[in-house]
Amino acid sequence: MGLVSNKRWSDEELLQRRKDVLSGWPTGRAVDLEEAIEYHRRLPKHRVFTNRVQEAQKKGEILVEVGLGHTTAEETGEHLAAVRDAGADLVMFHTDTYTRKNRYEDAEKALEESKRSNRSMLNGFPIVCYGVEESRRVFELGDIAIEGYSADEDPTLTWEIALAAGATANFNHDLQELVLHSKRYPLDKRIQNSQYIARLAAYYTERGAPVHVHSYALMHGYCPPSLNIAIAVLNLLLTVGQGVRHTGLCHALQGHLVQDVAALRACRELGEEYLQRFGYRDLDFTLSSWPFMGDWPKDLARASGFASMFAVASALAPVEYIYQKSVEEALGITKFQGNVTVTRLTKQVNSMVKNLGPFDNAAIREEKDVIVAEARCILDRVIEMGEGDPQVGEIRAVEAGVLDVPFSSWLSLKGKVLPVRDATGAMRYLETGGLPFTKELIERNTQKVAEREAKEHPGASLDMLVKDIKLYSEEFVAANCMPA
Repeated sequence: MGLVSNKRWSDEELLQRRKDVLSGWPTGRAVDLEEAIEYHRRLPKHRVFTNRVQEAQKKGEILVEVGLGHTTAEETGEHLAAVRDAGADLVMFHTDTYTRKNRYEDAEKALEESKRSNRSMLNGFPIVCYGVEESRRVFELGDIAIEGYSADEDPTLTWEIALAAGATANFNHDLQELVLHSKRYPLDKRIQNSQYIARLAAYYTERGAPVHVHSYALMHGYCPPSLNIAIAVLNLLLTVGQGVRHTGLCHALQGHLVQDVAALRACRELGEEYLQRFGYRDLDFTLSSWPFMGDWPKDLARASGFASMFAVASALAPVEYIYQKSVEEALGITKFQGNVTVTRLTKQVNSMVKNLGPFDNAAIREEKDVIVAEARCILDRVIEMGEGDPQVGEIRAVEAGVLDVPFSSWLSLKGKVLPVRDATGAMRYLETGGLPFTKELIERNTQKVAEREAKEHPGASLDMLVKDIKLYSEEFVAANCMPA
């Protein structure tokens, strides 16, 4: 493919790359692109992610999405039916760890052992092993709009099969996947994998089969929102750069109501701003939320309260749809009841909050303005370093430490950024590293951290960080959501 840039791939470039991707496992060679597109054209509207979201927007509804995936087709199909009947509108289809790492032979062995022992040996659905026809059968049993799963270093074959099987949405990000799941995988190669995902989705859309691809601001739960959002906007520009027309941003919440509402609004503002700046107009743009990516409470009552808080923040922002984790998140692989509970819980919150009207105050406005200002500093510097090309800038910014993320095993990061919560529980920067913030933004951040230090133990900022990592999973959390 040559050097990385934000240049749109031609159809010929995509189709040439597909030959290598589909040769990765026998089920890949069975993918028939034209047949798959025709299958998509025949899907009922309620199974098309974009149609489902657009319909809800017209009605003023907020949709609920949950995630699932099991070793066997039977258990996965039953789980799909259970969450659909509980009121879920969308489902993210989780693959297993072997599949995410492209270790299909290991996944195949575990699948066969699961069938023999009647015991699940995988932590997700091995979609590449099952192939298009069997996966399509499972999706049809669910009869609900499916979002594919493209985590880890190279999810291109997984995406090919999920899309051909009837998934009508996907998420797309590159740097995040290396931060969370890699040690040495090259960023330029991961960017090209993301471009493949986006270009393939656009190829379907251009032929009458609309596919939604959005970018996530997630990381691992311990990144301040401005850094998360800046990285997500870079991925958004990559995605639409490959011709995707149905897109959006998703932001992961962190348990502070004011900051979470502000961050969601900042996410929408920045996404729309940079799309306009780069000349991308007349797009279908949506905003969604994701729950906390750090440790969850093990107690189911507390986990339900935790999930309720994310539903409230999302509805107040507001978003178009909410992704919710099971209330059993801390207990292992998601089971039926945990997803059924969180679906009903979120639907209840949505029904109670949706008619409140605009929710705003000075604290939310101030927080949103700060998040936007910090994210702009990062984005504008990255784009400048790429001489106008966001993806070239992303690579150079990582090399220079201008883009940096805490707590990662990926060796290409400088690792000089550290987070910490302030006295109210909002996420701040303990260390900004090489992030290109203004003097005023750094001083405000330092002041917020100092206010917490003054309340607790002066000079013990690293101790505060350690407490924060286990903040929500400790047996008891104080009323102000801060450790004692």
